[in-house]
Amino acid sequence: MSHKQTQFMVLPNEVIYNIFDFLETSDILRAFAHLNCRYNDLIQFYIKRIDLTDGWEGNLRDFKWICRSIQTLKINQYYVHWLHDLDHKNNSRYYLQRTIPDVKFQFSQLHALHLVNISEWIKVISNMNLKSVSLWFDYDHSDCCEEGCIPQTVTQFSTNIVIETDKFHMDLIDLNVCIRSMIHLLEIVERTPNLQRLSVTFADNFHNTQQTNYIQIIEPFPFDRIQLFIDQCYLKTSILRKVTLKFIYISFNENLWSTIVQYKNTFHRFDFYASFILNDKASIIRIISSNNDHFDYDIEDGDPLHPQARFVHIYSLPFAFDKLHGFISCSQLSFRSSFLSVRHLYLTRTRLACSISFELLTRHMPNLISID
Repeated sequence: MSHKQTQFMVLPNEVIYNIFDFLETSDILRAFAHLNCRYNDLIQFYIKRIDLTDGWEGNLRDFKWICRSIQTLKINQYYVHWLHDLDHKNNSRYYLQRTIPDVKFQFSQLHALHLVNISEWIKVISNMNLKSVSLWFDYDHSDCCEEGCIPQTVTQFSTNIVIETDKFHMDLIDLNVCIRSMIHLLEIVERTPNLQRLSVTFADNFHNTQQTNYIQIIEPFPFDRIQLFIDQCYLKTSILRKVTLKFIYISFNENLWSTIVQYKNTFHRFDFYASFILNDKASIIRIISSNNDHFDYDIEDGDPLHPQARFVHIYSLPFAFDKLHGFISCSQLSFRSSFLSVRHLYLTRTRLACSISFELLTRHMPNLISID
């Protein structure tokens, strides 16, 4: 009986791509790049996204070679100097000072750039022909004062820091921004008349907070200003077809709730999630139950150390968020809603001492990646 061996180099493309699926991007480049023209073409066709923030073990030579074909790049402050063709004699000086010279690499296919902890972000993106930019910081970056503005080619912009109004332009159609006030939000909207999607997060200094021994209580929560913005700017237009509101640890009141119910019946798509501080359990349950077809809720009792802290988590149906707070058990989840969107689960403090059925969790939340 003869045993024939198939050489790796003659395997069909489909098999090679299946092998690539089990490898990290940097491993593919180190193992297969520059073998021959066929493998170079396979790699450049396969690798369209590079994340330099998550276990990247490649080198600058590999990055320079693949940068001409990638479409999405995620990079942090430790690799930002790779975006620039630095003089080898001055490389260490640039690296230590973290200065950002003009971009010289040619990213002919790159259309989405995700920047993490990069202060001089405008200098990085100013000479790139990008469509989407994400700017994220893992620390407080309120003192950012970058000169310049978002390039005109960028139509989608996302950030978790406050950006001055003059940096936005009229061609933006998708925004995820952090604001310091409703006036700031209105100024952004005025500068972006072609906006189709808007996601807003309130900055930490948006309102005054009171610190208790358990949690920060927002008092008062400026929902009236949010309502005014939605009603006056968008409610009578055809622009805003989907609204998503998420509030964490705010005081419950009937006026706010009646507005939420109104929005649920008004908009083409309205998703709502709120964690309310529970003062009068019976009255809140009675009010919520009157709109039982569109909303559901979970009661979170206080932990033994803080029995006075109780919350009610109210969410619209169907459930559309990636975080679920106040989890007690799978048996108490609403049978009317699917929780397939949940990726991050937050248990009640009283539940931490009890056993959890991970088998049931995986059935209800198959996309879950973290439990806190």
